[in-house]
Amino acid sequence: MSAETKTIREWLETLPDGYRERALANTPRPDREAETFKEALDEAFLWHSTSEGYAFWTTVDLFMQGYSSYPPPFPDAPSSPSETESLKQRIAELENALRTLSGDVNHLGHWIPDPCRKLVEAALAGKDSPKVDPQPS
Repeated sequence: MSAETKTIREWLETLPDGYRERALANTPRPDREAETFKEALDEAFLWHSTSEGYAFWTTVDLFMQGYSSYPPPFPDAPSSPSETESLKQRIAELENALRTLSGDVNHLGHWIPDPCRKLVEAALAGKDSPKVDPQPS
C-alpha cells in the first residue's frame, strides 16, 4: 500500500459520527484500497441500493468535499423546525452555488466545444444528457 493509498475503511472512518457507521455497515469489502476519500466512498457500495438512498450519499459526498456546509439529515430521523430551517438554508446555498456555476459556464461557453457545452447545459438544467456526436463535422 503506497503512502497516499488507504483502505476504504480508513477513508470512511473520517466521516462524522453516525455517517461513518452507516457507510461502514453498507460496505461489503472495506479492506479494498483507494487513493482519495471520494474514490473510497464511490467504490464502497452502490449508493442507490442502501436504505439511505442515492441522494443521501451524494449529499454526504458533497459535504465531505466542502461543497455543502452541513451533512444531510438521516432519512429515518424525525424532522424538527430547526432541521427544516437548516434544510432551507442548505437549499439556498446549493441554489446559489448552482447559479454561480451556471454563470461561470455561460461566461466560458465560447471556450467549451459544442458537444461538451450541450452536456454541461443539460446537467445544469437537471435534464438527461442529450445525444451528442463526439466528432462534430
